[in-house]
Amino acid sequence: MISLPYDKYDRYFIAHLDILGFKKMIENKSCSFIFDIFDKHMKSNSLLSILSKDGNSLFDLSQIHIKVMSDSIVYYVSEKVPNAFSALVVSCMSF
Repeated sequence: MISLPYDKYDRYFIAHLDILGFKKMIENKSCSFIFDIFDKHMKSNSLLSILSKDGNSLFDLSQIHIKVMSDSIVYYVSEKVPNAFSALVVSCMSF
């Protein structure tokens, strides 16, 4: 039996989104247009700003990462980030 050294790896929460019609948008729009969609989403994530405790945000948006591969979008965040799973779910919902 092979034993893997799990203590050497970081653990992440991952969400894979496949958005209907996104591939056609990628084919017809410029890269900067697509980038602006994600940039605006991360900067003005209204759902995340609502979820705060005593005026302080429950999560750090800079810790949520996005990878775009054709028409698939992958969000990921380290499990070490406070409230990581909630941040991931709310980010996906708001997109």
